[in-house]
Amino acid sequence: MLAPVADGIDPGTGVIGYPLSDLQCPTTVDDGNCLPTPYVGWNSYLNDDSNPAWDFGTTAELLGLIIDGVVYRDIDGNGNITASKLAD
Repeated sequence: MLAPVADGIDPGTGVIGYPLSDLQCPTTVDDGNCLPTPYVGWNSYLNDDSNPAWDFGTTAELLGLIIDGVVYRDIDGNGNITASKLAD
């Protein structure tokens, strides 16, 4: 499990920390209801079938990686990845 990163920019490393709520907010890559996130441009990542590689889910979820129609994400915040079939 990754260690939490504080919100803001670490001047020593340049690493940017985002609050969990900001990372969960977008349900699309350019969701105007949310603050800017590191997901800008992620809609350009496509799989071999030219479909999006990322599923943004709901405002309660982090985005998930789509592989062969299955979304992989930590759906319950326990640090473990869960696989679920992509909704049609």
